[in-house]
Amino acid sequence: MPFFLLAPPALSAPQSHAKAKPKAAEPAAAPAPKMDGDWSLSVNDSDSISTHIEGAIANMSFFQKQLWKRKLAKACLSYNKLFILTGFANSISFDKEAPINLSADGTAATWTRSDDEKFQASLQKSPTGFVMILQGDGYTLNERMSVDGDTLTISISYVNPKLPDTFSYKQVYKRND
Repeated sequence: MPFFLLAPPALSAPQSHAKAKPKAAEPAAAPAPKMDGDWSLSVNDSDSISTHIEGAIANMSFFQKQLWKRKLAKACLSYNKLFILTGFANSISFDKEAPINLSADGTAATWTRSDDEKFQASLQKSPTGFVMILQGDGYTLNERMSVDGDTLTISISYVNPKLPDTFSYKQVYKRND
């Protein structure tokens, strides 16, 4: 009868002399920017919309200039005051316009501006703030809102498939509170 030497498993398993490396601590997530509050337009830091419109239509024909100047001026408005409230739902008010009430999950909501222009509005969070999308009649306004301390910058892009180039400008706001 053969004789087998049996060793306990701890002695017979191959030994690895390398120590297990401890897991590196994951970097803490950056705090969400503080968007809540009252904001006032900083005219000196903001783009002049009318000047940008003139530049955008400079190389168009006379009739195209008249058409696009009117369309861009009607769609791309400047507001002196802004109020933002964030949380489970988000509310954004421009001057005396009705607030745009949006869910945090990006679901679109209907919003009617004071000139009776209707939009499908939605909001997406970004690391530095929000991207609000206003889908109007034949065009889209993409408003990228980012906060740096007490400064809120809104980079606005007007996109229309009939306009050769995207029309863009920025509005800068300073915190009131």
